[in-house]
Amino acid sequence: SLTVDEDRDEEEKVIWNYFKPDKPGQKNYPDTVCQRFFGTTTGDSIISNFEGTANINNAIPPDTYGDVGPNHYFHVVNISFTIFDKQGNTLLGPVGTGTIWNGMPNNTSTGDAVVLYDDQADRWVLTQLSFPNYPYGPFFLMMAVSQSPDPTGSWYRWEFQFNEFPDYPKLGTWRDAYYMSCNLFTNPINYLGIGAVAFDRAAMLSGDPAARMILF
Repeated sequence: SLTVDEDRDEEEKVIWNYFKPDKPGQKNYPDTVCQRFFGTTTGDSIISNFEGTANINNAIPPDTYGDVGPNHYFHVVNISFTIFDKQGNTLLGPVGTGTIWNGMPNNTSTGDAVVLYDDQADRWVLTQLSFPNYPYGPFFLMMAVSQSPDPTGSWYRWEFQFNEFPDYPKLGTWRDAYYMSCNLFTNPINYLGIGAVAFDRAAMLSGDPAARMILF
Protein backbone atom coordinates (compact mmCIF):
# COMPACT_ATOMS: atom_id res chain seq x y z
CA SER A 1 0.00 0.00 0.00
CA LEU A 2 1.04 3.59 -0.53
CA THR A 3 0.94 6.04 2.34
CA VAL A 4 -1.63 8.77 1.79
CA ASP A 5 -0.22 12.28 1.91
CA GLU A 6 -3.06 14.78 1.98
CA ASP A 7 -0.69 17.65 1.08
CA ARG A 8 0.26 16.21 -2.32
CA ASP A 9 -2.06 16.96 -5.20
CA GLU A 10 -3.27 14.88 -8.11
CA GLU A 11 -0.86 16.54 -10.51
CA GLU A 12 2.02 14.75 -8.79
CA LYS A 13 0.51 11.46 -10.01
CA VAL A 14 0.28 9.93 -6.54
CA ILE A 15 -1.98 6.88 -6.54
CA TRP A 16 -3.81 6.63 -3.23
CA ASN A 17 -4.62 3.17 -1.95
CA TYR A 18 -7.32 3.23 0.74
CA PHE A 19 -7.77 -0.55 0.77
CA LYS A 20 -7.23 -1.85 4.31
CA PRO A 21 -8.23 -5.36 5.44
CA ASP A 22 -10.49 -5.58 8.49
CA LYS A 23 -7.88 -7.41 10.53
CA PRO A 24 -4.09 -7.20 10.37
CA GLY A 25 -2.68 -10.33 8.80
CA GLN A 26 -6.09 -11.48 7.56
CA LYS A 27 -5.81 -13.79 4.55
CA ASN A 28 -8.07 -14.56 1.60
CA TYR A 29 -10.06 -11.34 1.92
CA PRO A 30 -11.67 -9.98 -1.26
CA ASP A 31 -9.73 -7.35 -3.16
CA THR A 32 -12.08 -4.37 -3.26
CA VAL A 33 -10.21 -2.65 -6.09
CA CYS A 34 -10.02 -5.70 -8.38
CA GLN A 35 -11.95 -5.24 -11.62
CA ARG A 36 -14.01 -8.37 -12.22
CA PHE A 37 -15.76 -7.44 -15.46
CA PHE A 38 -14.92 -5.93 -18.84
CA GLY A 39 -15.95 -2.35 -19.39
CA THR A 40 -17.19 -0.86 -22.62
CA THR A 41 -14.59 0.49 -25.04
CA THR A 42 -14.88 3.79 -26.87
CA GLY A 43 -11.36 3.98 -28.35
CA ASP A 44 -10.39 4.26 -31.99
CA SER A 45 -10.32 1.22 -34.23
CA ILE A 46 -6.97 -0.35 -35.17
CA ILE A 47 -5.16 2.02 -37.51
CA SER A 48 -2.58 -0.46 -38.83
CA ASN A 49 -2.16 -4.21 -38.44
CA PHE A 50 0.66 -6.14 -40.12
CA GLU A 51 2.97 -9.11 -39.66
CA GLY A 52 6.11 -8.44 -37.63
CA THR A 53 9.45 -10.24 -37.61
CA ALA A 54 9.14 -14.02 -37.74
CA ASN A 55 11.11 -16.27 -35.40
CA ILE A 56 13.59 -16.95 -38.21
CA ASN A 57 16.26 -18.21 -35.79
CA ASN A 58 13.87 -20.69 -34.12
CA ALA A 59 14.76 -19.27 -30.71
CA ILE A 60 13.08 -20.88 -27.71
CA PRO A 61 11.64 -18.78 -26.17
CA PRO A 62 11.53 -16.16 -28.95
CA ASP A 63 11.87 -13.23 -26.48
CA THR A 64 9.96 -10.76 -28.64
CA TYR A 65 10.31 -7.03 -28.16
CA GLY A 66 9.18 -3.96 -30.05
CA ASP A 67 8.63 -0.24 -29.77
CA VAL A 68 7.09 2.51 -31.85
CA GLY A 69 8.28 6.03 -32.60
CA PRO A 70 6.78 8.87 -34.62
CA ASN A 71 7.70 7.24 -37.95
CA HIS A 72 8.92 3.71 -37.24
CA TYR A 73 8.07 0.41 -35.63
CA PHE A 74 11.19 -1.51 -34.52
CA HIS A 75 10.54 -5.21 -33.89
CA VAL A 76 13.06 -7.65 -32.36
CA VAL A 77 12.76 -11.43 -32.04
CA ASN A 78 15.66 -12.60 -29.90
CA ILE A 79 18.61 -12.13 -32.29
CA SER A 80 16.93 -10.68 -35.39
CA PHE A 81 15.10 -7.44 -36.07
CA THR A 82 13.06 -5.64 -38.70
CA ILE A 83 12.30 -1.93 -38.94
CA PHE A 84 8.97 -0.94 -40.47
CA ASP A 85 7.30 2.32 -41.27
CA LYS A 86 3.97 2.85 -39.55
CA GLN A 87 2.05 1.52 -42.54
CA GLY A 88 3.84 -1.84 -42.23
CA ASN A 89 6.32 -1.43 -45.08
CA THR A 90 9.74 -2.98 -44.37
CA LEU A 91 12.51 -0.39 -44.26
CA LEU A 92 15.31 -2.68 -43.02
CA GLY A 93 15.60 -6.37 -42.29
CA PRO A 94 15.10 -8.87 -41.08
CA VAL A 95 18.80 -8.87 -40.11
CA GLY A 96 20.74 -10.22 -37.16
CA THR A 97 20.98 -7.89 -34.16
CA GLY A 98 24.75 -8.44 -34.10
CA THR A 99 25.09 -6.47 -37.36
CA ILE A 100 24.67 -3.25 -35.35
CA TRP A 101 27.98 -4.02 -33.59
CA ASN A 102 29.91 -5.37 -36.59
CA GLY A 103 33.67 -5.01 -36.07
CA MET A 104 33.50 -4.69 -32.29
CA PRO A 105 35.24 -7.27 -30.07
CA ASN A 106 33.22 -9.84 -28.10
CA ASN A 107 30.27 -9.36 -30.45
CA THR A 108 28.30 -12.61 -30.42
CA SER A 109 24.53 -12.71 -30.77
CA THR A 110 23.52 -14.48 -27.57
CA GLY A 111 19.98 -13.10 -27.57
CA ASP A 112 17.55 -11.31 -25.23
CA ALA A 113 17.68 -8.21 -27.43
CA VAL A 114 15.67 -5.21 -26.19
CA VAL A 115 14.71 -2.10 -28.16
CA LEU A 116 13.20 1.10 -26.77
CA TYR A 117 12.28 4.46 -28.23
CA ASP A 118 13.58 7.31 -26.06
CA ASP A 119 10.79 9.81 -26.69
CA GLN A 120 12.48 12.62 -24.73
CA ALA A 121 15.56 12.51 -26.96
CA ASP A 122 13.86 11.19 -30.14
CA ARG A 123 16.42 8.38 -30.33
CA TRP A 124 16.40 4.58 -30.30
CA VAL A 125 18.18 2.31 -27.80
CA LEU A 126 19.07 -1.31 -28.59
CA THR A 127 20.77 -3.91 -26.39
CA GLN A 128 21.73 -7.55 -26.76
CA LEU A 129 23.62 -10.07 -24.66
CA SER A 130 27.00 -11.33 -25.84
CA PHE A 131 28.63 -14.33 -24.17
CA PRO A 132 31.69 -15.22 -26.29
CA ASN A 133 33.05 -17.60 -23.62
CA TYR A 134 29.74 -19.19 -22.59
CA PRO A 135 29.16 -20.72 -20.07
CA TYR A 136 32.17 -18.87 -18.63
CA GLY A 137 32.70 -15.14 -18.24
CA PRO A 138 33.34 -12.39 -18.71
CA PHE A 139 29.88 -11.59 -20.05
CA PHE A 140 28.96 -8.57 -22.15
CA LEU A 141 25.97 -6.37 -22.87
CA MET A 142 26.16 -4.78 -26.31
CA MET A 143 24.38 -1.43 -26.34
CA ALA A 144 23.65 1.09 -29.10
CA VAL A 145 21.94 4.47 -29.34
CA SER A 146 20.84 5.81 -32.71
CA GLN A 147 22.64 8.95 -33.85
CA SER A 148 19.38 10.41 -35.16
CA PRO A 149 15.63 9.73 -34.96
CA ASP A 150 16.07 7.29 -37.87
CA PRO A 151 16.87 3.76 -36.60
CA THR A 152 17.90 2.67 -40.10
CA GLY A 153 20.82 5.10 -39.95
CA SER A 154 24.04 5.19 -37.91
CA TRP A 155 24.43 4.16 -34.27
CA TYR A 156 26.74 4.94 -31.36
CA ARG A 157 27.94 1.61 -29.93
CA TRP A 158 29.34 0.22 -26.68
CA GLU A 159 30.00 -3.06 -24.91
CA PHE A 160 29.69 -3.28 -21.13
CA GLN A 161 31.41 -6.07 -19.23
CA PHE A 162 29.82 -8.08 -16.41
CA ASN A 163 31.57 -10.55 -14.14
CA GLU A 164 28.22 -12.26 -13.52
CA PHE A 165 25.81 -13.61 -16.13
CA PRO A 166 23.21 -10.75 -16.62
CA ASP A 167 20.26 -12.83 -17.77
CA TYR A 168 16.93 -11.53 -19.12
CA PRO A 169 17.77 -7.80 -19.09
CA LYS A 170 14.91 -5.28 -19.18
CA LEU A 171 15.57 -1.67 -20.11
CA GLY A 172 13.97 1.66 -19.21
CA THR A 173 14.53 5.26 -20.31
CA TRP A 174 14.47 8.28 -18.04
CA ARG A 175 15.76 11.85 -18.06
CA ASP A 176 18.90 11.16 -16.02
CA ALA A 177 19.92 7.67 -17.18
CA TYR A 178 19.07 4.52 -19.03
CA TYR A 179 18.12 1.92 -16.43
CA MET A 180 18.25 -1.86 -16.65
CA SER A 181 17.32 -4.79 -14.44
CA CYS A 182 18.67 -8.31 -14.90
CA ASN A 183 18.95 -11.65 -13.14
CA LEU A 184 22.53 -12.28 -12.05
CA PHE A 185 24.14 -15.72 -12.02
CA THR A 186 27.72 -16.78 -11.22
CA ASN A 187 27.18 -19.14 -14.17
CA PRO A 188 23.99 -20.14 -15.96
CA ILE A 189 22.87 -22.09 -12.86
CA ASN A 190 23.88 -20.36 -9.59
CA TYR A 191 21.47 -17.48 -8.96
CA LEU A 192 22.84 -14.43 -7.11
CA GLY A 193 19.88 -12.03 -7.21
CA ILE A 194 18.60 -9.09 -9.20
CA GLY A 195 20.99 -6.52 -10.62
CA ALA A 196 20.07 -2.87 -11.17
CA VAL A 197 22.12 -0.92 -13.67
CA ALA A 198 22.30 2.77 -14.58
CA PHE A 199 23.92 3.90 -17.84
CA ASP A 200 25.19 7.43 -18.51
CA ARG A 201 22.43 8.56 -20.87
CA ALA A 202 23.83 12.05 -21.55
CA ALA A 203 27.20 10.62 -22.56
CA MET A 204 25.59 7.99 -24.75
CA LEU A 205 23.36 10.46 -26.58
CA SER A 206 26.50 12.41 -27.49
CA GLY A 207 28.38 9.27 -28.55
CA ASP A 208 31.00 9.45 -25.80
CA PRO A 209 33.06 6.22 -26.08
CA ALA A 210 33.83 6.47 -22.35
CA ALA A 211 30.15 6.33 -21.28
CA ARG A 212 29.92 4.46 -17.98
CA MET A 213 27.54 2.13 -16.22
CA ILE A 214 26.98 1.51 -12.51
CA LEU A 215 25.78 -1.90 -11.34
CA PHE A 216 24.03 -2.47 -8.01
